[in-house]
Amino acid sequence: VACFLLFNIGDYIGRILAEVIAWPRPSATGAYVTLALSSARLLFIPLFLCCNVRPGDRSITPVVFESDVIYMLIMAVFSLSNGYISSICMVAAPQLVRAEEAQTAAALMAALLGWGLALGAAASNALVLLI
Repeated sequence: VACFLLFNIGDYIGRILAEVIAWPRPSATGAYVTLALSSARLLFIPLFLCCNVRPGDRSITPVVFESDVIYMLIMAVFSLSNGYISSICMVAAPQLVRAEEAQTAAALMAALLGWGLALGAAASNALVLLI
């Protein structure tokens, strides 16, 4: 329960921060910065795999972070970055295309968000096997 609650609260706060801070701005350079920040989030995969999940039943990755506090800090940063970056992408995409294509860009972003969630859920089953 704490895991899901912590993620959703962090995601919500990240979305609010995206409205307040709004960096990077919608531009070609901002798109590359957002892509880099989004790609950097892949570093969370090995961090989560090294947390204290099923410590007695591990075969591939070791337990590096035995404290649950470390896990909660990693989850907090992960969820904040998820909300922040997803909101920046959703807001910037319609602004980077021609005015007549903005509605299509927004719809495409919503569809790709759905696909991303589905693929992430499917990939999670495979990632659990790496523990």
